[in-house]
Amino acid sequence: MKIKKLKVFIVLLIVSILVFAAGSDAATRKERRQLRQKSDEVLTILKSKREQGENVSEEVKEFQKARAAIRKRNISQADKILDDLLEKLKSTSSVKKSKTGRDVTGEAPRKTVSLDIDLKKGYLTSLSTDYAKGRDVKKLEDIVKVLPVESRDGKLAFSISSQPVFITTKKPVFPLSRISPSEESPFGFHPAKVEDVADPYQYAGDIGVSWHRPKRYFSWIAVQKDIDQKKYDWSYYDNEIKQVSGLNLLYNIVV
Repeated sequence: MKIKKLKVFIVLLIVSILVFAAGSDAATRKERRQLRQKSDEVLTILKSKREQGENVSEEVKEFQKARAAIRKRNISQADKILDDLLEKLKSTSSVKKSKTGRDVTGEAPRKTVSLDIDLKKGYLTSLSTDYAKGRDVKKLEDIVKVLPVESRDGKLAFSISSQPVFITTKKPVFPLSRISPSEESPFGFHPAKVEDVADPYQYAGDIGVSWHRPKRYFSWIAVQKDIDQKKYDWSYYDNEIKQVSGLNLLYNIVV
């Protein structure tokens, strides 16, 4: 009788051990699956930030520590490192620190666009968002990012965000020098109200301005007030153009 009870006890003990081992193995598989998901998420964010030109060398070192902990089956250590990394990487995706330590709004999510431009060789020029104010910038070169690009099959593909991007055929040269003659300057202005000045545009060339946006939009109804009559009055626009003689005009056209 005692032997029979002992056999039953041994069988129950073996079954309990097997059930516990199976449960433990299932829990371990679940933990590893969760770690793998976190690891993949961290890796995706790191790749994205690196493509945007951000320095993620410290984060990469932490990620390597997490991978090493996983190989050593130190699940808790790897889990903590990955959690800390995710929190850090996600927080810096929406808010970035300026060079002066101030919080500045981050860029909108980046996306790739493709333009029909047959450009054998060109440059994408964008501005850094690392500075909260212009006075924080000591050298213009510090905020300008220039990337060489070329079109393929008549299309130019590149990444954009909320920050302006300029496509040029020539690489910007720093430090910037005064454009001569000034008529070749790309800069212009929109007029403000000027009192008691005979020619408010007389110094435009001296400060490198060659473009002017007129005060009034170009609207055909200002020229032909009655659409049924062939009478055209160009006097307003004629006078406006005479005021800025020698400057290129950039008109807003109302349609």
